[in-house]
Amino acid sequence: MRLRKHFLICVSVLSMFLLNTNLTALAAFPEHEVTGVVQLDENGEDNFFARELILGLEKVFEQPVSVWTFDNNLNSAALKYLNSSPADGYTFFVGIERNNVDEKSNNLNAINYDDFECIFLTGEATEGVFIIPIEGYMSMQILQSSPEKFNYFSKGVIYGVYVKNGTPDEIKNKLAEAFKNAAEASKIKNTLEKNNVKFLGLTSVEAQDYLIKWRGGNFNNFFAKPNDNKNQNVAQKIDTPSDKKAPSTNPTPKPESKPDNKAQAPKKSGYPEHEITGIVQMSKGGATDVLCRAVTEIAAKELGQPINITNIAGQSGAIGMRYVYESKSDGYTILMGSEHAALHDKIGLSPLSYEKFKSIYLIGELTTGIIVRPGSKYTTLTGLIEDAKAHPRQIKCAVTGLGSTGWALCAFLKDVTGAEFEQVNYANGSQSIKAIESGEVECSICLLQHAIGEYQKGNISFLCVIAPEPDPDIPEVPSIIVDYPGFFKYLPWGAFYGIFIKDDVNPELIKTLSDAYEKAGQNAEFQAMLKKYHVRFLGYTGAKADDYIKTWRGNTLDGLITSGMEGLSDVTPPLPAYPQGITPPQK
Repeated sequence: MRLRKHFLICVSVLSMFLLNTNLTALAAFPEHEVTGVVQLDENGEDNFFARELILGLEKVFEQPVSVWTFDNNLNSAALKYLNSSPADGYTFFVGIERNNVDEKSNNLNAINYDDFECIFLTGEATEGVFIIPIEGYMSMQILQSSPEKFNYFSKGVIYGVYVKNGTPDEIKNKLAEAFKNAAEASKIKNTLEKNNVKFLGLTSVEAQDYLIKWRGGNFNNFFAKPNDNKNQNVAQKIDTPSDKKAPSTNPTPKPESKPDNKAQAPKKSGYPEHEITGIVQMSKGGATDVLCRAVTEIAAKELGQPINITNIAGQSGAIGMRYVYESKSDGYTILMGSEHAALHDKIGLSPLSYEKFKSIYLIGELTTGIIVRPGSKYTTLTGLIEDAKAHPRQIKCAVTGLGSTGWALCAFLKDVTGAEFEQVNYANGSQSIKAIESGEVECSICLLQHAIGEYQKGNISFLCVIAPEPDPDIPEVPSIIVDYPGFFKYLPWGAFYGIFIKDDVNPELIKTLSDAYEKAGQNAEFQAMLKKYHVRFLGYTGAKADDYIKTWRGNTLDGLITSGMEGLSDVTPPLPAYPQGITPPQK
């Protein structure tokens, strides 16, 4: 590894940024020289935009900026250096984040950015990327689960500035604003666009939201092969300047993104008196993560305190639920989850379910339907059901495993119609759809959100929707109760998303949270987002929300028990073990 230190001292008059009203806000920071960490390219040169941006920053701060450069591959040495520095804003990484597969070595640039937060997105290079015609954040679920279906390899590059997680919000905001002004003052937009790089200039929550979409919720990690250490070529030791101290260890998980949701409204007296921690029990980029983050950003402004979100995935949400349940009952740790956790205690995943929690806010639910491929001999639901009754467990139906939507609905169908299918397990909904299209199975039960794109292109056909009435997004598809009115007893039923808290938290605190989320749910932009992603709005709080989940759980268990569905048990399972890297909360 070659390490070069360059000091760039710019003597100039006050820049445009220091002439504006932000002069006072930035007076306290920086008090001394700051350090920019830059990764050398394959030719041993600094990337052009990093140098230009740092020169602009010197003019903004009127402070020298020292530049530490590393020639180790894939940003690993530079980021390791940043991680060894204090989270004080005086050290930052200026560089590129890749979302690509090296075609020659089939190695993925899989650097983990979870320990860092992007405070400024400068630009994005997407030349040559094959764009898949699927819209929205949730399309990443399909990419993440079945990339081979699309013959897709992303070659995007994002240009940004990163700081270490734990850097104070005030410092992050000052740095972000300074970089934004530096980019404008140095005319870096023109430089980028001349090199076929789209200028973004995003800070704060806009930058985080853009990155979530761009990364696709662990899209990179999906391609990484298990136990593949080819990319782990970080030097064992990187010298740290003597005037820097290693940061203290944080016993709690680091937030993967901290939206800039500081209070816009006057702070309320009493609760909440400080920031709240939100635990998403699923991975980044999925429906649970995206919906809960969006409504939480708005709710935080209503509360007058930030809500910092961490993803703790695993065991269909059981790990994240345990973490919240073992946290203090003081109203400062909340759970963001979906329907999976309602049955954890009955399918052997955990002794905990939503029966141990109170609902703060139920966001909405997704429609489920039964699909076949075009040209199938099954053109109606009754035709499929009657054939399944005549040939028990011979017609293949794609589902996504124990406890999944399809798994439960097969039990309901058996109870109401007597039809039994041979269930074929797939990893996720997109693989189930692929199995329909390839002819591996005859039918599948899947979420409308996953299937509507393929339906609109004519690649699949809907026989019915599992809802009391047709879905407004596909009004031509009939409800299941048209042919089988006995199914009405199980409705409404489907995937749902919400915000929860331990059941022993003070009811007054729960009411404060519920009121804030209820106002947030009515936000026009959030409502438009729900419509775009085909989510039926619920907006339930209090007893109405708890009753919805109680009914959902009761109906589901009744159907599973009546049908004799395998996988249920009355034996209380043990708590799921925390995976490596997750420290239990301290009470």
